[in-house]
Amino acid sequence: MHEIVSVDQFAHVVDSWYENVLARLKHLMEIPTGTSMELEDNGITTAITLEYDALKGFIAALQLVHLELTCSPPFLQESDEE
Repeated sequence: MHEIVSVDQFAHVVDSWYENVLARLKHLMEIPTGTSMELEDNGITTAITLEYDALKGFIAALQLVHLELTCSPPFLQESDEE
């Protein structure tokens, strides 16, 4: 990893991170039915298969996160122009 030495470099890193997060969310929203995953809660791991209501809930949760990140990004772009 390179040292960030300017505001422009920092802005580029943040923008790249943001675009990557959105792309990963979109990818996860397209997973096929029957995909297996593990959930961990208080040190207890549970394997689930994403199908039917579990898949719908998973995709709905990802859509809410995507919506929140696109409507309220963790940063605001400002222009020097007035």
